[in-house]
Amino acid sequence: MSSLSSRLDANKRFDFQSEAFPGGGTAAKFDVIELTGREEISRGFSFEITLVSDDGDVDAKAMLDNIARLNIYTPSDRTKGKPYVGRVELFEQLNSVNNLHFYRAVLAPRISVLSRYRVSEVYVGMKLSAIFDAVIKEENRLTATDYQIALTEDCDRELPFVCQYQESHLDFLSRRMEREGIYHFVTYDGNGRDKWMIVDDVVKLPAAVSSVRYVQDGGSDQTAGDVVLSFICHNRPLSHRVLLQDYNPLDAKLGTLSSEAEIDANGIGDIMLYGEHFADAKEGAFYAGRRAEELRWQGEVFEGSGASVALRCGHFMQLSGHPKASFNAEFLITRVVHEGSQAATLLAGVQNSPYNTVISTFYRNTFSAIRRKERSDPKKSIQFRPQRITPRPAVAGSFSATVEGESADSQYAQIDASGQYRIRLHFGRAKRNAGKASAPVRLSVPYATGAAMGMHFPLLAGAEVLLSFVDGDLDRPYIVNAVANSENTNLVNLANKQLNRIVTPANNSITLDDTRGKEVIKLSSPTDDAITVGGGTGFFSASSSNAVSVGATNKISVGPSTSISASTDTSISASLATKISLGMSLSYSLSQDIKWNSKYSKSLSIDDGDSVSFKDDGKVKSTNSYVISAGQSVDMQARTLAIEAAKSTLGRGIATVAAVNFVLGGTMAGVLGALGEQRSKKNTYAKDTPVNYGTMIGQMTGTAVTTGVGIAVMHKLFQKVAEQYKTLSYASNIKVDGSGIRETYEGTRSFTEVKGSNEGLSFLAMPVAQWMVLNPVVDAPPTYPPLASPVAESNTSSFKLSNAGAATLFTGTKVDVTTAAINLKANSLKFASTTGQAKVEVADAAFTTTIGTASVKMSSQKLKAEITGGGILAINNQGAGMKMGNAAVAVAASGVKLSMGGAALSLKPVSVTLDGSLLKLG
Repeated sequence: MSSLSSRLDANKRFDFQSEAFPGGGTAAKFDVIELTGREEISRGFSFEITLVSDDGDVDAKAMLDNIARLNIYTPSDRTKGKPYVGRVELFEQLNSVNNLHFYRAVLAPRISVLSRYRVSEVYVGMKLSAIFDAVIKEENRLTATDYQIALTEDCDRELPFVCQYQESHLDFLSRRMEREGIYHFVTYDGNGRDKWMIVDDVVKLPAAVSSVRYVQDGGSDQTAGDVVLSFICHNRPLSHRVLLQDYNPLDAKLGTLSSEAEIDANGIGDIMLYGEHFADAKEGAFYAGRRAEELRWQGEVFEGSGASVALRCGHFMQLSGHPKASFNAEFLITRVVHEGSQAATLLAGVQNSPYNTVISTFYRNTFSAIRRKERSDPKKSIQFRPQRITPRPAVAGSFSATVEGESADSQYAQIDASGQYRIRLHFGRAKRNAGKASAPVRLSVPYATGAAMGMHFPLLAGAEVLLSFVDGDLDRPYIVNAVANSENTNLVNLANKQLNRIVTPANNSITLDDTRGKEVIKLSSPTDDAITVGGGTGFFSASSSNAVSVGATNKISVGPSTSISASTDTSISASLATKISLGMSLSYSLSQDIKWNSKYSKSLSIDDGDSVSFKDDGKVKSTNSYVISAGQSVDMQARTLAIEAAKSTLGRGIATVAAVNFVLGGTMAGVLGALGEQRSKKNTYAKDTPVNYGTMIGQMTGTAVTTGVGIAVMHKLFQKVAEQYKTLSYASNIKVDGSGIRETYEGTRSFTEVKGSNEGLSFLAMPVAQWMVLNPVVDAPPTYPPLASPVAESNTSSFKLSNAGAATLFTGTKVDVTTAAINLKANSLKFASTTGQAKVEVADAAFTTTIGTASVKMSSQKLKAEITGGGILAINNQGAGMKMGNAAVAVAASGVKLSMGGAALSLKPVSVTLDGSLLKLG
């Protein structure tokens, strides 16, 4: 205490104590010279107090570190004052006079310590009260007994994402409370212990009511402790209603959300607020009600003055004695301004003091209040709501954040059913598990126009993203884009600045190379590489290429068409596939080419132009038979004209089917576009297709019907052409089947045959007329002449080598060797007929057989059979030869050759050559 304290015993109105200097009464360190102060709901209090002490060396830091108390007493009670407990936020040592030392202290509520923090933090999926608890409990000087949160259920709800950004705890709490319509103040129990109250309803306020009397100016008892000297009312016109609007992207079908609440039934005008951040009608109604209540109480505000120390913010008073009866009611105190001085008593006689100008000790205050009950409905309370004046942190630019996965080591982003991501901001002190550092956050994409339409490249865990905020609201972040960093480097840099690239995590990529003169587009996949290149090269597939056609497939190539396949190329067509090429079609394959026509399919190829095939090695294999025919017969001209007519009809059919398919495709594209536009206007979308499966099924049905008709028509046309071709006959034929190899020539005069079968090798030559008599049906099993009557078969020649070791030669007469062996030994042998026309001569050097003009001569080096003017058969160690008129057979180690006129058949170990038929097999 100071040496002046005894002067206040009979007139003390204030005292000040600090826990830095325990003890009160005469042990007090200071005396109060004067004070000014202001307290307001949701704004706390602040008292500036001038103190005097005999101690000129007060520890200022101890004053700041300890709780202090200011008591204000009534004139009638000097023992128990109204306390204000808090912390000294400012302590100044002033001048000293006559060994008296003056100080200035600023006292604020204990919660003011929260203003010393400057924090950035996020709160995810927490109730409002839990957020308040988390913030307050971070200051360990405040315990659970120092504050009380009393909120209604509608107010204390779970919030998905709340952001505190570079603001003090006190500012953050104040801003949040103002938005929610919550207010706070300090109350005291019977022992003078303070408690910070946080409430959102008038029913949560202290029930005690202080009674004060109104005394007109000039009346008696103006200095009494419960007196109000002035009490006036301010009335202001109000708007009619408040209208809130917002938009919830997670329930976009609702469009613009709108909620309203009435401010004044007789008010004029609307207060429209957009971006209040509410998700549905219920939440919108809550905020609209809070905004309306915030404005409504300001329509009637009372101000008074007096000396009552009982007036406290957040408490009720009952006014009496006012000449206007409606003013004699209960009021909620919203603001009190204090002023007082004890200088006249303490400093009486002290010279040179700047504080002894006051002539008497006094205390007075002014205050603001609102009615507790509605005048029109006394049962209805007036709700106080704090004005939203705490500034919202401004965000300049964007925030950096990191995408989080389902676990700390997950390589995939934690994406929800709406395509939203979990992110972790690069600030905050709370250690949250992976995926729990934020609410789901939307990703801004270049294209998102409707259901199952748009662009979305999923972000992986660890990706750095930039955040922005809807309407600048820190509680409504969204991802603007992803950015590269030192760990996730950029796809394009100085080394490849000419490239434009898209690469997925699985290494699927699209590259657009803008190198001048080498422009190219490349598409690639790690499993099925496919690259599209520029410069006229076309489309290159380095792996499997599969095409499935459900409807009609039409391809028209006007210029050169080049196809290169380096792997298996599979094409499946479920309908009629029409391909028309008007230019050159070039196909180059580096891989296997397998074609399989089932037993139910028919294959017809018509080639009116030249066809040349070059092969290093080739194989043709047929399960049953294989026939090669060439050299159309002269008498087939009429049938050829019929075939040409059928081919013309077939060509027109192909053109018609192609045209129908193109018209159908264009029509369905138009229908799909129209339906898609119509459905998009109605906001009805399919999940997997631009329109829906019904439209696709309709398209497939129409295509199937059209294709079915086309297939039926084309089948008949092809069948007609095929039947016409079957009626043609050809001069030269080779047939290979399970019974052997049969080569025939059917000219205008002669029929020849070479046949190899299980029975051996045979040669036949005879007049074609005789052959046609024996075989009138084309492609029927052949009927051979009996070769028994020399007269009947005088123009027929045959030679047969059997697998039994026998040889049969027939040239108008029959020669048959049937024994297993013939053994004759003599220096010479000669056989002759009785007429001398036939003879056989055997010698050491030669063997000769003669029949009329025909002879056979054999020696150690050769065998020769000859008919003078007819045919010759010669065999030597180089080979064998037979000639009959213009027909000849030559057999040697290098091959066998049969010839007749201009036609020849050559059999060699590696080839068969048939001259006259333009066919060579090798």
